[in-house]
Amino acid sequence: MNHASFILSQGDVRLICDPWWKGLAFDGSWALLSPSDMRAEDLSTVTHMWFSHEHPDHFSPPTLADIPPEIRRDIAVLYQRTSDRKVLSYCRDLGFGRLVELPPGEWHALDEQVDVLNMPFSGGDSWLAVRMGEKVLLNLNDCVADTEEKIRAIRDRVGRVDVLLTQFSYACWAGNPEDGLARRRLGQQKLERIRLQARILKPRFVIPFASFVWFCHEENLYMNDEAVRVDVAADFVRRETAASPVVLYPGDTWQLCEPHDNGAAIGRYLKDYERVRLSEPLTRSAPVPLSELEQHAARFAGQLAESRSSWLSRFAEPARIYVTDHGLSLEFSLNGLHRRERPRAECDLALSSAALDYAFRFLWGGDTLNVNGRFACPSGGRPQRFMLYAGMASQINRGEATPLRTLARAIVARGLRATPGVRGLYATVQAARGR
Repeated sequence: MNHASFILSQGDVRLICDPWWKGLAFDGSWALLSPSDMRAEDLSTVTHMWFSHEHPDHFSPPTLADIPPEIRRDIAVLYQRTSDRKVLSYCRDLGFGRLVELPPGEWHALDEQVDVLNMPFSGGDSWLAVRMGEKVLLNLNDCVADTEEKIRAIRDRVGRVDVLLTQFSYACWAGNPEDGLARRRLGQQKLERIRLQARILKPRFVIPFASFVWFCHEENLYMNDEAVRVDVAADFVRRETAASPVVLYPGDTWQLCEPHDNGAAIGRYLKDYERVRLSEPLTRSAPVPLSELEQHAARFAGQLAESRSSWLSRFAEPARIYVTDHGLSLEFSLNGLHRRERPRAECDLALSSAALDYAFRFLWGGDTLNVNGRFACPSGGRPQRFMLYAGMASQINRGEATPLRTLARAIVARGLRATPGVRGLYATVQAARGR
């Protein structure tokens, strides 16, 4: 369908995964690479809908609202079991016909021919295996299955995998504008991850997906320079694994496990990549007054202080922030946001007031900032100071508290590098600095 979304049809079951075909994502900072070939009648026979996680390129409220109410009533929503039940509650309010909390790590029958197994992963993500008779499809979406231990754990639960769908390019901040080499290395790491997954899972086919986006804001447009193209990913799969690559353009269909010619789809994607390369930014943000920033920062600090995880604040240093459009250096802690005279080079993050304000207005805002990459890391700063607060907020947003003990141990022992919500950012920051 587009990006990480596809419809899987078997017998009477038509399962759509992670639908996103309308609107932008991550504070207006991501756009779909290719136009969607989507009509309401395409959903008229859909029986089930599954979301991997709450990120807006997988759980897209504008897309869900675009589905006609009479069609929503006939769709059963499948989602991982969570403590807050926020996603299922949202879908209930939208009028979806049935809500199913999938038991973690257990096969669940959709009908006599189709079973699914959903397993939560770190950072609120989850993966889905679909068993259709003798064929098994594994949808890893954004799950960072990048070690032998993690991948073998998946294989041990699922067993044989015929078709693997996996991410093929970076989807987070990947260095300052001048750090093209860091982005190139990060893109190569994504391809190496596919190699490792294919070696252990041994799929017959690999579908590169969940990376059909471009960074469309004026503050992150530079991030497109080293993004991995799908033709490069398909060639890598062909050369470096025993699997056959399958590339699908929006509107394409594929008979599972049959030979597939990727030429037409790759040709269309290459035109889209060229269009994006020549594009101006789709979005720009107006400055946010300092008084509003202070107000939103105070409320954000109060949310952290009142949470069950407030004990973590004893490990938190004030975050040093340079607001680019105001030319001001600020400091954030649980005491709020205050001016501090400090050179930009000694600040932890440099970003616009709009990007910072979004991080304060929403508990998921810091997570959004990491994904949309609308910031820079000055040479003398320590971005983990700010990302500690963002990590706390993300845990609160998901209704989690206990896992933050792992975060506290990581702060003391290894500077946050072992923490799922911060690990990717920390690694790319260090790579950008050549460490």
